[in-house]
Amino acid sequence: MKFRFTYRLPLVVLLFLSSCANVVTPSGGPKDTTPPKVVVSVPENNARNFTSNTMTIDFDEYVVLNNASQNVCFSPPLRQTPTYTLHGKQLTIKFKENLAPNTTYSMMLGDAVRDLHEGNILKDFVLVFSTGDVIDTLVIGGRVLDAQTGKPKEKVWAQLYKSADSAEGRDPDYLVLTDKEGKFRFNGLSDGYYTLIAVDDKNSNHIYDLPTEGIAFNDEPLKPVHAGFAPDSANIQYDPTDITLHMFVHDDSVQQLLKAETVRKGQFRFVFRYPAADGDVVLLGADTLKHAEVWSDNRDTVNFFFSRSVDTISVMLAIDTVTKTQKYPVRLRNRRNAKADSQLAVKSNLTKGRLGPEDEFMLVFDEPVERVAERDSILFVAGNDSLYNAVSFAEADAHGFRYSISRPIESDTAYRLVLPDSVFYSLSERTNTSTTIDIRRSNYSEFGSLFVKVVLPAGLPQVVFDLVTESDKKVATQTLTSDGEVKFLDIAPGKYKLRALLDRDANGVWSPGDYSRRLQSEKIIFHPQTFDIKADWDIDLDEIWIIGK
Repeated sequence: MKFRFTYRLPLVVLLFLSSCANVVTPSGGPKDTTPPKVVVSVPENNARNFTSNTMTIDFDEYVVLNNASQNVCFSPPLRQTPTYTLHGKQLTIKFKENLAPNTTYSMMLGDAVRDLHEGNILKDFVLVFSTGDVIDTLVIGGRVLDAQTGKPKEKVWAQLYKSADSAEGRDPDYLVLTDKEGKFRFNGLSDGYYTLIAVDDKNSNHIYDLPTEGIAFNDEPLKPVHAGFAPDSANIQYDPTDITLHMFVHDDSVQQLLKAETVRKGQFRFVFRYPAADGDVVLLGADTLKHAEVWSDNRDTVNFFFSRSVDTISVMLAIDTVTKTQKYPVRLRNRRNAKADSQLAVKSNLTKGRLGPEDEFMLVFDEPVERVAERDSILFVAGNDSLYNAVSFAEADAHGFRYSISRPIESDTAYRLVLPDSVFYSLSERTNTSTTIDIRRSNYSEFGSLFVKVVLPAGLPQVVFDLVTESDKKVATQTLTSDGEVKFLDIAPGKYKLRALLDRDANGVWSPGDYSRRLQSEKIIFHPQTFDIKADWDIDLDEIWIIGK
């Protein structure tokens, strides 16, 4: 026999238990986006007469260190890297040397400290202290940009020297790493003149001494100022806390062979650092080899195309002051893609299947085509008309990379070109597979145009204007030698930037500077606007662009 014991709880208790039983998973609250804060430091900010060999910084939460030896920066620089120790919320920095007497130091944490759980970085923390009775309070600051792209240079060393003399071969008196925006700031400076440079220091010695290192420099010595300084006509015309440096890599004049490689069976390529002179590359036995020698426009690359029966070539190369003869294999080491590589790809000059309003339709090949077999099965469709054996092809360049067709392409008709296999034969005996190309010619109304009136800087032989996409891909260029108007016609809809190269040597390309001669790199200036080109629409700016102002 079973008994059931029943006890009725009061209604108030039942309601309480009911509410407690409604279990909800804790949300955890909003994500922590607040970086750690400094609660106390020894020494305090702007402390005087600090002579200890140990510093401590306490934070309001548990933190972790990120490569402190690289990210924490002392200015003036220390000869030896301190020891960094983290205990809970306290960072201890122990010096391995005595600090210089009567000197104002700035310690910057950089990206070294972040909170334990979310990784929020404590940014822009600077602690200034003095080993003497006086705190120097003057500042110099600015940013470092890439001279070609105008983009910030992150984690390069801005270096300051206590004189107006050259900084070459000397350790800096002050240094600091640039941040993600390329910005830098020197605090705790005394009055006087300083030399400012920035170095992309490849060998970590804080000296500009490698040809591959980027360099930027200010033309004139700088005088530091108090924070919040505002330049005016009665004082300094520029702001020493907002200096812009443009970094470049010096043009090493020594010629180098960068690549000597087999591109595919029957194609070998040499790539040089600089344009090669006539006679720098000589193919030995050329009279007995069926080949084509094709140079790039600026002569820094040469491709040799051969019959596929050629396995080895001998080439005499003159590089700088050395001339030597060497044999190269003209064969593929990796045979994985040999089947696809044996076929001649047929491409065209269409963009997304469309031809520009004034462009001539071209077939484009990756090696010279030396023979065309015009077959009866070649089909050309114009609208509703299908025409066989009605198209002929003509070589359109000096080597056979491009071929035009004999049929006109109108803007109001859809076309299709159907090529059977084995129509085009390349020098290396490759031939095409069956290929179909649909062709449409765009109308002028599908494009837009840009017109900008410009005033050029005095004393320059020319300025080169490039219209580039937001990703810096060049789509059109124009060169002016005097004040006038830049015109970019029939531009596909999209957003573009306009840049001006101040081409002082009139060679049409950007030229780097030379620090040994205190020669800055050629300036590239971007128009302040981004241009949104629309179909069937012209942008004609009323405002004149005065270059350099």
